[in-house]
Amino acid sequence: MKIDLHCHYFAEEFITYRQKMDSRFQLITDAQGRKGWSFRGSAFPLLTPEERLAEMDSMGVDVEVLSMPSTNDVLGPDPEGIAVARACNDVLAGMAKTYPERFKSLAVIPLENVDAAIKELGRAIDELGMNGVCIGSNIRGKVLNSPEFMPFYEEMDRRGLTLVLHPGEPAGKEVMGEFNLIPLVGYPFETTLAAVRMTFSGIFEKYPNMKLVLPHLGGALPYLFHRIDYGYTEKPGTGELISKPPSEFFKHFYYDTAIAYHQPMLKCSYDTVGADQIVFGTDHPFGLKTGFAAKSIDAIEKFPFTPEEREKVYCTNTQKLLVN
Repeated sequence: MKIDLHCHYFAEEFITYRQKMDSRFQLITDAQGRKGWSFRGSAFPLLTPEERLAEMDSMGVDVEVLSMPSTNDVLGPDPEGIAVARACNDVLAGMAKTYPERFKSLAVIPLENVDAAIKELGRAIDELGMNGVCIGSNIRGKVLNSPEFMPFYEEMDRRGLTLVLHPGEPAGKEVMGEFNLIPLVGYPFETTLAAVRMTFSGIFEKYPNMKLVLPHLGGALPYLFHRIDYGYTEKPGTGELISKPPSEFFKHFYYDTAIAYHQPMLKCSYDTVGADQIVFGTDHPFGLKTGFAAKSIDAIEKFPFTPEEREKVYCTNTQKLLVN
């Protein structure tokens, strides 16, 4: 069985909300009258669940864990932002309820309003039966170790939930407009920066029951393990909030294979954290022209995993991460 932990489904309510503040994001209608959405010059149809299932079957994917990326770039703390988060969760959870053997879902959380975030977390998990949470790597520019977010992490820890940390608009994006560098370079380093910042701030020491998933094999994190440990041991003002080297926390994160089919990259991650911490992801529906899903599967098939390790990557590691 192949469970895709990194794939996206956009609710129309979110597209409508986001295009108010970002002209690059548009709700569109094609010549046949079908609704869709566009972003940075790429267009995608708003598929029905049945159409989405057909795509999954064509890719050889058995289960998709649906999420909405980068919602925290734009979801405000106001009633409208909170309402949009709720509407998105209703859509994602509704698909999983209709097709429980094929879809799981990760909750959208309006984290800038922490009280509302904790309330929506409870509704998403307890009432809607969602399986974890996906947030952005920053919350409308606020770093994830901001003190105001700690009650949310405390609740995530109390429930033993999984947090998927999806890259959003990166720090320094003003120098990345040329050559489409935000997704190509900014996203993986934004993931790396957010994970390291959270670790040094002591979040994973204080809340050890909250599990973290990093997309794209963790950005640059596996490559930088020892360099970051060097800061802990030799740079004053770096590691005072944690009791052990940061790599000891990094080894317990999970790393997905979306857009990470370069064999040396996969080998670096495998040699650094092992098959127990790698999970299958495709970034679907992004990369349809490039064939992200097929290339992710091909990379896993070609890598010298044992059969037991390959099953962990495709399926059992992810099963352990999902509640409900």
